[in-house]
Amino acid sequence: TLVYGSQVPSLPAGLEYQGRVSENGGVVQVFPEIRAENGPICGFRIVNTDWGKIPFEIFMKSPENGTAELKARHPLNCETKESYELTIAAVACNGQISER
Repeated sequence: TLVYGSQVPSLPAGLEYQGRVSENGGVVQVFPEIRAENGPICGFRIVNTDWGKIPFEIFMKSPENGTAELKARHPLNCETKESYELTIAAVACNGQISER
């Protein structure tokens, strides 16, 4: 049962995620696993605004655990751009968004 409270979701403070993905795209192997606290968590967002089009999307993996999965939208050209920096936010079921 999900109870809508007033808690703001949070991602662990000061934690940096590292990820690896094939040039062919697909699921990004992220370490440590993307996990939000103060649920229930109903989604995640990539909130980069000024770095152009980000070729990734984020999905809920487990609402019960507050975990997410990052995927490349299409094959990547690592010769053109070999790394990306993403800012993500967790979204609570009551609509509140975590700090980035």
